[in-house]
Amino acid sequence: MSTQPNQPVPSPQYAPAQQYAPAQQYAPAPQYAGYQPPVVIQTSNGLAVGSMILGIIGIVFAFIPLLGIFIAAPCAAVALILGIVGAIRSGTVHKGMGMAIAGIILAVFTGIMMSVGGGLIW
Repeated sequence: MSTQPNQPVPSPQYAPAQQYAPAQQYAPAPQYAGYQPPVVIQTSNGLAVGSMILGIIGIVFAFIPLLGIFIAAPCAAVALILGIVGAIRSGTVHKGMGMAIAGIILAVFTGIMMSVGGGLIW
């Protein structure tokens, strides 16, 4: 095929456009309820722990003459109350019965030390 110098070059012939299948419809993404806070499991009985700590503080201060009246006696009273409530509550929580009993024993022992020691000092 020879072309003349001033003749336009014929455009190439393309095949007709291929028809594609319609787009596939997908199911919508699942909806989530949002952030759920983690479940907190109580690992100890705070009243029993508090009773035991106050019982220990009461025992320590029961041997000091003037501080025993102002520190050991209130600590023993609060330790006794927290120990009793903590022991009752340990039935539902199932934790801390030993610490509650230890707090009660320390509180009673602090009271005995205060009454015996207080009578000897004064």
